[in-house]
Amino acid sequence: MKKFFSIIALAFVATVAMAQSKPIHIEVNNMVPQKYPSRVVSGGYFLHLEEGTVELHLPYIGESYFPSFNSDGLNFKEPVTNLKEKTKKKKSGLRTDTSFKVEHEGARYDITVTTWENGETGFITVNPMSGTSCEYSGTETK
Repeated sequence: MKKFFSIIALAFVATVAMAQSKPIHIEVNNMVPQKYPSRVVSGGYFLHLEEGTVELHLPYIGESYFPSFNSDGLNFKEPVTNLKEKTKKKKSGLRTDTSFKVEHEGARYDITVTTWENGETGFITVNPMSGTSCEYSGTETK
């Protein structure tokens, strides 16, 4: 009987880890490549995460160690895996870090999105499995 309850508890924890509390939409206005100067960007760049799917339209400046041909870069809509959400209480309010993995045309990315309870600012970190990371900041919209 003890093993049965342990399995149910593990299933519950896995379900909670895969749940996303609310949709996230960040309009990007700044990017900070790992090896290049930061840049102000405009022109409709964004990240939208909802119901286990991410839609990205982001610029990327960095090194790619295994470039793929016919790739549209960080412009795609794909399902995510390993979705995890952690909320921490900070002096400036509640901060939520949402992390996940996504794959597009053979390229894999680890992405972390940081949002605050006031819903004004969002941060995105994109770590390509075969390249240098790039960070973005912008305005979270509802």
